[in-house]
Amino acid sequence: LYSLPSAPGAGPALLSRTSDGLSVHLEVSFQYKLIPKELYNLYTTLGPTYQSTLIRMAIEQITSSATKFKAAQYFDDRTALGNKFRAEIDTHFRKNAFCEVPFLQLRTVHLPTEFEESLRTTQIKTQDILTADQEQKAQIVAFKTTVIQAEQHAKVVTNQALAQAQSVQVNNDAYCEQYRYTQGLTAEGYKDIKASTSWNSSSLLSYMRIRALRDHPSAQSVIM
Repeated sequence: LYSLPSAPGAGPALLSRTSDGLSVHLEVSFQYKLIPKELYNLYTTLGPTYQSTLIRMAIEQITSSATKFKAAQYFDDRTALGNKFRAEIDTHFRKNAFCEVPFLQLRTVHLPTEFEESLRTTQIKTQDILTADQEQKAQIVAFKTTVIQAEQHAKVVTNQALAQAQSVQVNNDAYCEQYRYTQGLTAEGYKDIKASTSWNSSSLLSYMRIRALRDHPSAQSVIM
């Protein structure tokens, strides 16, 4: 496992530029693995000091790869960039250094201070906007819930009112029907009384008044 630029003889921090022209300082750790069947080619091509050659190749490859990405990408998704760097250096090492690179990590990335502060501020503002958006959505949901509850309550009240109205209507119809039936029986009774006596209509009305007065509570009666 080697760290760039901390590996022996690696020199100062890796300095490159992003695709949008900003300087970028990189600290990288990577691991290379020799391919057994390529050992002969490795020693005959790079010699016994192949390790220092590999480090120089890695520095050149990473410095070159760094120019393919925008500054914001180093800030937003460093892991994805590390994977792309590993894929590129692995391809290069397999072709030119007779080994593979199974692991690479971007340990630190330093961009210009002004850019980092500006980008950090932008991310904070973006997060604030997302938070406000979520709060607004939550309020909308709460409002819709309140409206739905109010509508349901209105339906309940309406149904209760309709049920009460129907109950009143049924009771009123029953009372009216009973009253008509009772009045019919009373009329038939008065008709039979008139038929079995010698009373005329005036006599029958007098009898009806006397009977009504008798049946009415005395405390609620006033005789004029």
